[in-house]
Amino acid sequence: MPGAAWHPDCPTALPQHGSKDDQKGDPNMTSSVVRRLAGLFLFLLLAAPWGVAAEEPPKFLIEKIVVEGVARAAGRQIVADESLLKPGQTYTEPQLRQAVYRVKRLQFVVDAEFSLRKGSERGAYELVIKVEEETPVFFSAEADAERAQQTNFFTGKRRTTTTWQRFGTVGGREFVGSHGLVYGSVEKVQHQDGELVNAGYTQYDLFGAGSFANVELDSTEGVKGYDQLQAFFSAGIPLTAAQSLRTDMGWASSKSIFSVGSSRDAGLFATVSWVYNTTDDPLFPLSGTIGSAAASYRTDALHFVETIPFDIDERATERTLGYGVSGEHFWPLTARQALELELSANVTRASARAEPESQSLQATLTVGHAINLLGYEKAQRFGDLRFENTIVLAYVHDSIVVISPNKSASFVSSLLYRSRWGVLRLSFAYDGLWWNH
Repeated sequence: MPGAAWHPDCPTALPQHGSKDDQKGDPNMTSSVVRRLAGLFLFLLLAAPWGVAAEEPPKFLIEKIVVEGVARAAGRQIVADESLLKPGQTYTEPQLRQAVYRVKRLQFVVDAEFSLRKGSERGAYELVIKVEEETPVFFSAEADAERAQQTNFFTGKRRTTTTWQRFGTVGGREFVGSHGLVYGSVEKVQHQDGELVNAGYTQYDLFGAGSFANVELDSTEGVKGYDQLQAFFSAGIPLTAAQSLRTDMGWASSKSIFSVGSSRDAGLFATVSWVYNTTDDPLFPLSGTIGSAAASYRTDALHFVETIPFDIDERATERTLGYGVSGEHFWPLTARQALELELSANVTRASARAEPESQSLQATLTVGHAINLLGYEKAQRFGDLRFENTIVLAYVHDSIVVISPNKSASFVSSLLYRSRWGVLRLSFAYDGLWWNH
């Protein structure tokens, strides 16, 4: 039988030479078996990539894209464009999933899923993107506890303290025109005077499907002796379903008045970044990868005036150039659990007149575990509840600071809740779990 020697289960694959005891002691027999097994392994190794054609995943002809769950026509159009899918073309299931992941990252979307239903012709389908839309009025609230060791400068003794910080935000949004979204919010921090007020406008699809441009104004109001105003502009264009280019620019100005003088600070910054994102959720990811590479430039001008006890008028300008890379991956363990691994590194160079140039390196390694505490059906009714625990290893080296490099480890535990109305977060961080200079 041709080819029988290559089939390990075929009785004619091995030649018969007497009894089993004779076969066991025959070196020629052993050599023959080894050669045949080696030949079988080599055949399978060569046949896998070359002899057997990889089965292509099924493709679906998308005849029409239907968006459900978004009240305004402008919102439905933004969702359809953000998917980067075009009617009349064929797509695989992974491509459809990536399109829905893009939709989930829209600022007014809480969740999204897709399904296929038969189209008007045989082999054609309608893609239905079902969206859970954020309410027009939304909120967020956060309570953070930070426990850390502090060293008394005079005695050298250490003591552990816990600091709480609580703040909340209330905001609203409204669609404008066919591709616009206007929004605003007020943020209040506990035990601090004043509020942070911001207002912004996002224009989607300005540079084609999946692109955006955003302008925002932030102002600190109600703080005695302190004024702050900031303006931001950001824009992004997609390169593929998972890659995009983004730019961020901003201007900030602040003024502080105190009993013996005043200070003014004005700054400009610009950042260009490449972003890669395949995660299945922007806030509660269980699978996928996020990667980025960025270059930034910043300039700050400080004017300090002191009249008592001496007349001092100082002006300084600092320029900073920075580069950064980061990567984060999520491995799903079960339908509701995942492991997280993140690595980031940033290099900055700062220079000022009459001062030596400084250079710093910051690197972090984050290892964590996350679990979504509510199942799919409960999450659909009540919202998402997630429990996260991470260990963060940090390395900092500065060419100016004497106590450098600094190595440390921290532990962060967080409980997060998300619904159509907003996000709640409770976190506990233990800084200095381990440190070494």
